[in-house]
Amino acid sequence: MNKLSILILLFLTSSISAQVADIELSASFEFQDDVIPGQVREFSLTITNNGPDSVPTPTISSGPWGTADGRLFYEFSINPAIQQDCTISFLFVSPLPGALFGGTVTSFDLPELESGESITCYGLYIANIQVGTDLMSWIAFSLGSSVNDPNLDNNTWLGGFTNRPVAVNVMNGVSLLILFVMLLLLAMYHKDLFSSGYMNRN
Repeated sequence: MNKLSILILLFLTSSISAQVADIELSASFEFQDDVIPGQVREFSLTITNNGPDSVPTPTISSGPWGTADGRLFYEFSINPAIQQDCTISFLFVSPLPGALFGGTVTSFDLPELESGESITCYGLYIANIQVGTDLMSWIAFSLGSSVNDPNLDNNTWLGGFTNRPVAVNVMNGVSLLILFVMLLLLAMYHKDLFSSGYMNRN
């Protein structure tokens, strides 16, 4: 058998043996519209296998998230209060050519996912957003296996997280100003009374 025949056979074998599975991802995060830097919040990630075949090594990943001063923009951990089949891993990524900074890739690794089965991972997160809105994304895929996904549109989740500036109570400021003016007027009034009494005694 010549080399061309071997290559054709390998291609046909891999095409026939490749599994097909539609992987779908959904997510739920606490307080996306009310982020407080440093505060720990809960979240969940659900991966569903719409079939027809199983997914041997399902994985959900996000990142890298890093800042120019070396901080993590988003920090993730597994929720120890909930028993689950997910494990979490971290991989530091150096800055790519032309990029200002790298960061950490967070991954949830799951057991084999049969057709029609769903698994939810429960975690904790910190969003270090100082002001304004920033985005977070996650992607679900089969790590290191020959699974063909016919629909890649439902493999990702993208959400916005907002740190709203604390509103200043205008009435408090106005009240303090009015109180200051009243005290100033009262002091001037007592000063006038003292001056008038002193002059009358003389």
